[in-house]
Amino acid sequence: MRYFILILLSTLLFNSFAAVPLKDESLIKLIAAAPSAKDLPGEEACTLLREVSITVDDAGTVKMRERRVMKILTEAGLPLSQWSIPYDKSTVNLEYVSARTIVKNEIYTVDPTHIAENALYPGVAQYNSFFVRRFPMPAAAVDAILDIETVISRKQPRIAEDFSDRFYLSDNYTTSQLNFAIYLPATWHPSWRLTNTGRYQGTEKISGERRIITITGKNIPANRIIEPQTPPADEISDQLRISTLSGFKDVAKWFNAISNTAVIPDENVKKLTEQITEKLNTTEEKIIAIDKVVRNMPYVAIEFGSMSDTPNKAPDILKRGYADCKDKATLMKAMLSVIDIKSWYVLVRTSDRGKLDKKMPSPAEFNHVIIAVDFPAGEKYLDPTEANAPWNVLPQGVAGANGLIIKEFGELISLPLNNNNNTVADATLQVNNDGSCSGDITITLEGLPAITQRSALMLIKADRLKETFAPLAQRFGAEMKIDDIKVDNLQNTSKPLEIMAKISSTAFVQPAGPMFCGNMPWLHYQPNRYQQATTRTLPFYNDTISSMTIHEKIKLPDGWKVTYLPTAVNYDGLLGKYHDESKFKDGVITYHCELQTKTVSAGNEALKDAKEWSSILAFEKRNSLQWYVSKE
Repeated sequence: MRYFILILLSTLLFNSFAAVPLKDESLIKLIAAAPSAKDLPGEEACTLLREVSITVDDAGTVKMRERRVMKILTEAGLPLSQWSIPYDKSTVNLEYVSARTIVKNEIYTVDPTHIAENALYPGVAQYNSFFVRRFPMPAAAVDAILDIETVISRKQPRIAEDFSDRFYLSDNYTTSQLNFAIYLPATWHPSWRLTNTGRYQGTEKISGERRIITITGKNIPANRIIEPQTPPADEISDQLRISTLSGFKDVAKWFNAISNTAVIPDENVKKLTEQITEKLNTTEEKIIAIDKVVRNMPYVAIEFGSMSDTPNKAPDILKRGYADCKDKATLMKAMLSVIDIKSWYVLVRTSDRGKLDKKMPSPAEFNHVIIAVDFPAGEKYLDPTEANAPWNVLPQGVAGANGLIIKEFGELISLPLNNNNNTVADATLQVNNDGSCSGDITITLEGLPAITQRSALMLIKADRLKETFAPLAQRFGAEMKIDDIKVDNLQNTSKPLEIMAKISSTAFVQPAGPMFCGNMPWLHYQPNRYQQATTRTLPFYNDTISSMTIHEKIKLPDGWKVTYLPTAVNYDGLLGKYHDESKFKDGVITYHCELQTKTVSAGNEALKDAKEWSSILAFEKRNSLQWYVSKE
């Protein structure tokens, strides 16, 4: 239906504009050589020509002129006929140069009066500078050519006389021809590199008062997701990375300059800090109390213009009662200073953004802010952004990530991994003569598993808990259901999260030929997850250290005899450790399993190891941990 409406609108626009013959011979040749849908199976559109020209003046002000010539290959590409460019009016000027559709070498030009601009967040005052400009392309249909040219001017750089960023050369569409040029003052001496040198030609020269960097490429494939768990976009996209800064000390100096007055406490900040810490004795107790106040403050991200970088002043943050990551770090620093505890900002590149490029210093390398706190035993890193995390646990994406601590000269660091990401499942079941069973399970979670579960459970009403955990119960046996459930320490992040349930099944033990069978719990079952891993994805499968322990007792009725138990498995390799074993004694089957992952770097040996690791987690050749009994 959506596609029909788009085609109808395009047809109406087609009929309302007079066509002009295309006379540009180079463009005619480009269109004639354009690939078809058969040439690019599975792709909805392709880019025939992308031209980017970036001019930077002596002050660092940037003007980027971009032209894209695209071909719609299938109906799935028709939404491109509503060409949209989001932008932030507080820092960017967007100019329309031209937009036209070409059908059979006939040009249909966009009427400027039809160009619409709408607020992205209407009615939300703090985001009232975010807009999207839309170009309805006339006559757009399958096989039509879209030719759009715009100019974006950025009013001011983050750092004076600085030009540093990452520019994507590849995207979601196959590109036939790329021409990319940057014009800098000749006196600037940038460092730059291409992340995929095999596809592009790069040159640098001085012409008059300009230093010109030119990148060209042909037949650039689209960014494809070919693995079940793909790395971040920055790890798979072809990029030009450039920086005119001499080092990350320049980034540290810049952030210190825009934040040093924000951390000055006023009387209200001092009063609150003294109230919550005056009866506490140890440094740790006081830090925990301050962390609790800041962490419980609602997270509201105001990230446009200079506000995406510059923290608000601590007194203002406290007064308004909400904050984003940099503001939470600022308020916490101010409160810690009241009780003479040193702390420093830490700029973080979260792991979902890929690796920090240590050779290309830039503020754009970072997307998050936490703090380092001076403890007697050394610095500890705290992230008060995550409301459902314990005070001393860094959340996923921050733990193990790269950061820049804002001391005098700045220091690149690797944030510590959490070593207490533990899941422990303990179950006791009583089997009846008819094969039914009932019992109790307790699941205890610490670290990142607890953070994830808490975040989810906060959104679930108590009367929906049974329904929510129904799939979990089924991993303890056939037709298992939850009769009652309780969650402890949901709000108390200083303690492990506990989920306790009473479960039962009417058919836990089922006929299997002349015998009967049941299953051990399979909480760690991950079918073939690592079988499809590649050198670029493997580090993102094992990017945290975690452990799982399962212990289950199954009490059988008198007269039942165990005829088969799963054989014990042991593994100690590059990706982790695994051990499980089953025993039968005094009418009770006991199952114990321990699993621990390791962080890993890609390599042929690691990939080879992944196959064995995968076979264990998928229970290959093990009958899915089934056990068999006979009845006397």
